[in-house]
Amino acid sequence: GRLIRKLLPLPLIQVVGVDALRSNVEIAKSALIEEMEVSKDGSTTSQTGVVLLHGSLTDGSSLLPLRGVDAVVMLEVIEHMDEQHLAEIGPAIFDGLRPSMVVMTTPNFEYNAVLQHKLQALSGVVDDTVSQQKLPYRDADHRFEWTRKKFQSWCASLSKKFNYTVEFFGIGRLSEDDSGPDGYVG
Repeated sequence: GRLIRKLLPLPLIQVVGVDALRSNVEIAKSALIEEMEVSKDGSTTSQTGVVLLHGSLTDGSSLLPLRGVDAVVMLEVIEHMDEQHLAEIGPAIFDGLRPSMVVMTTPNFEYNAVLQHKLQALSGVVDDTVSQQKLPYRDADHRFEWTRKKFQSWCASLSKKFNYTVEFFGIGRLSEDDSGPDGYVG
């Protein structure tokens, strides 16, 4: 809902939000209720071209009506997916939807050491022996968190397979060491 609200003032024809959890769709509907109308069939639209759908990004058949969209934005999505669904992202998004642009973000696992040290400093107990392998994920629902190199490799293989170009850059806070930015975009 927050990204959609930020996109509403832009001169876009339509913004579509898709979430696998119906509860998240309902939360987004509630958050955007002032800008939106709910039709009798339960779909949510607005004069500003917003559509919220309950569905899966890996279910090509449910996404077919969206084929040819200009852009797909997946903010902090892939790390919540298991390996099977992650493998289905390429065919569903790049081959199924064929958007002009795809923007994906994911947490940078290397930055977790910075976060861990900040948490320790707040608690007054600093342990400089914390290893990368033992760092907790940022969210209990994350199935994985990748390093910058792993994310770049995965995106590069998708771009090659589906004939897209890819660029990478960091987002969020920067660390003072070599662990890079808080998150990463590809």
